[in-house]
Amino acid sequence: MSLKKILRMAIIFDWFTTILYVVVSEILESSLPSQLQDYLKWEANKELTITENLIFIPVILLLVVYLISSIGLFLYKPWAKQIYIVVAFLLVALVPFAGPTVDHALTSTIGEINNINFGFIFTLLIFTNAYKTDEIDA
Repeated sequence: MSLKKILRMAIIFDWFTTILYVVVSEILESSLPSQLQDYLKWEANKELTITENLIFIPVILLLVVYLISSIGLFLYKPWAKQIYIVVAFLLVALVPFAGPTVDHALTSTIGEINNINFGFIFTLLIFTNAYKTDEIDA
């Protein structure tokens, strides 16, 4: 199997695990202990801090650009690789500002699998010729 096909499969897996994470998180939130459910409700209803307000719009824009660049990667567009790498690093750099998180163990496991796949995509992009844009085979 070519590296290009492996990269495309990893991108599809990234989309799948991201959607699965969101869906499972919503489903399993009700199975958390009541104290954690109360915390999540409080967190959803509280006023945003200055830091949260400052990073909210950039994070939303970065997420949109991340999605567009991952589609570009899948379609093998020459511009997508650099944008994907830069935006991904920016999103990771903003994680410490997110504050505490509460997840069910299964949701966390799905998130960790997604993170491993994210690293795999990075490895393919940076250390292999999987994204050689002068190749035409689709």
